[in-house]
Amino acid sequence: MWSVATTGIRLRPTLPAPEAAFVFACGATLGAVLLAPVLAAPPRAADLGAGTVAMALGAGALWWGLSMASLMWATSRLDPARVGLLLMSEVLVGALTAAWVAGERLSPTELAGGALVLSAAILELWPVRAPRG
Repeated sequence: MWSVATTGIRLRPTLPAPEAAFVFACGATLGAVLLAPVLAAPPRAADLGAGTVAMALGAGALWWGLSMASLMWATSRLDPARVGLLLMSEVLVGALTAAWVAGERLSPTELAGGALVLSAAILELWPVRAPRG
């Protein structure tokens, strides 16, 4: 889905970043609403305090709003393959953060996968010089 979306954004970059981020968030919300009943039972209202809801809404507005607007701005200017590789670095950062917060150890396979993702991103971003001739 990312490939289709980034290719569409690259081909038609006329939609400004805030509007693109809003459309992206609406699509993510719709997907979550459709998948939530299938994936897990809804939380009980008693488990959700007003502070938790306020913190989630605030973090969503700040983090998602700013990061998605930045992502949509950059996506219209980069090749879809490059965007995909850069977004794969999110998986590596997420795995390392989860291992650090949970105090778990990453397996050698997980470390090798992270190294491959990081290597692919570096090779994609590495400047290529034109051959002299």
